[in-house]
Amino acid sequence: MIPSARLIGIALSGGVDSTTAAALLLEQGFAVQGFFMLLLPESGEHAAKAQAVADQLGIPLHLVDLREEFRQQVIAAFAAACPYSCRCRISGNCKNSQKQQNAVQESLTGLMQEVY
Repeated sequence: MIPSARLIGIALSGGVDSTTAAALLLEQGFAVQGFFMLLLPESGEHAAKAQAVADQLGIPLHLVDLREEFRQQVIAAFAAACPYSCRCRISGNCKNSQKQQNAVQESLTGLMQEVY
């Protein structure tokens, strides 16, 4: 059994940064475990990329399915704050922009508190 002080988890996207960080931690003797957050319905192809990297590194990858929480607490809050969010972001004419920013910030904060 690996002492918990040598066990470390890393958010693994399959990109260069997280892959390099995981490889460096392995080189330093840490037992690395990868975590990938499923946030959108189409997260599967990105998860496959992260899984391929984890397989190459020889580390386990844990999929954390947050799709429903992300939809409810981030996407829905963003859409509710301004029903024309895409148009507002492009034109910069949204009267609710501060309300929108506050709703998104509160949703992200709540989601992170639930995860941790």
